[in-house]
Amino acid sequence: VDFNKDLYKNAKNIYYSDDESSIKDLIKMFNYSIYIISNSTFSLLAALMSNVPNPIVYFPSPWFKNLNHKPIIPNNWKSIEYLN
Repeated sequence: VDFNKDLYKNAKNIYYSDDESSIKDLIKMFNYSIYIISNSTFSLLAALMSNVPNPIVYFPSPWFKNLNHKPIIPNNWKSIEYLN
């Protein structure tokens, strides 16, 4: 986390969780309007269960680099393509 804080020190609207519980983090994430998610169930669930109507969501594609698996993704989500 410290490396990322330094890397993105000039960025705005970046949230880091230092001492929060996972459930508190998830509850906070339900109110986001924009998500850039990783290939994790945690971030996927937060975006899927968002309290915000029509959130903007970016997800990695492929979901796993070396595995033919595609999660159920809403059509309005935007993929970020993996480049070799």
